[in-house]
Amino acid sequence: MQTAAGYQNDAIELSQTKRAMMPHGRPDSMGSFDDSYERDYENVDPNQPPPQRQTQPQWQAKAEPAVSTLKAEEQRGCGRKSLGILYALVGVSLLLSTAAFLLMLLKWIPCCPHGWEEFQKKCYFFSSDKEPWDMAKRSCSRHSAELAVIGNQWEQAFLTVGINSVHHWIGLSNKEASWTWVDGSPVSYTSWSSGIPSVHNTQKHCIHLTGGVRGEWNDTECATHYNFVCERAGTFCV
Repeated sequence: MQTAAGYQNDAIELSQTKRAMMPHGRPDSMGSFDDSYERDYENVDPNQPPPQRQTQPQWQAKAEPAVSTLKAEEQRGCGRKSLGILYALVGVSLLLSTAAFLLMLLKWIPCCPHGWEEFQKKCYFFSSDKEPWDMAKRSCSRHSAELAVIGNQWEQAFLTVGINSVHHWIGLSNKEASWTWVDGSPVSYTSWSSGIPSVHNTQKHCIHLTGGVRGEWNDTECATHYNFVCERAGTFCV
């Protein structure tokens, strides 16, 4: 039969065994331990549902590989280049369309001012007034023109019809000690009525179109009053 001392020894061993199974540290007045193994507890309301665990969004959880990122950047770069080329082509098409539209409109715009006649992209004015050569030259200048300069047989034929068999001054004279055009161009084409007239040193002569069938050229004193032909570039001639 176990004695009192035996019971006491068993109680001591049991107490030591329980103490060994407890976390290390000194228990406080509430029976918890204040060491690194101490756990905190929350007051949980049994009527409230348990808190939901927050999970990390999937797009944050998975990172795209570096290779995929590079490919995506290359694709975006190619897309921007293609879009730029498309815009450039559209711009060129619009410019060409606008130019074609303007050219079409120019066909409906008069090439020469009112009262002038067009020939080979130039405008000609046949005066109804008679003036000396110098005054005729000034009259043409007021219209941004010069006395006519004839450069070929087709222009000569056009002017012959235009003067309607009436003497008209043209822009040729010997005021520079030789036959020269008012614009300084060389005399490469001529249509003299009776050979090249001589250049007088004392008397200045100017050239006019005669009223003949071919409108030959003839010289006379520059002070003589004749009609005249003005010539200017056709601004809207296309």
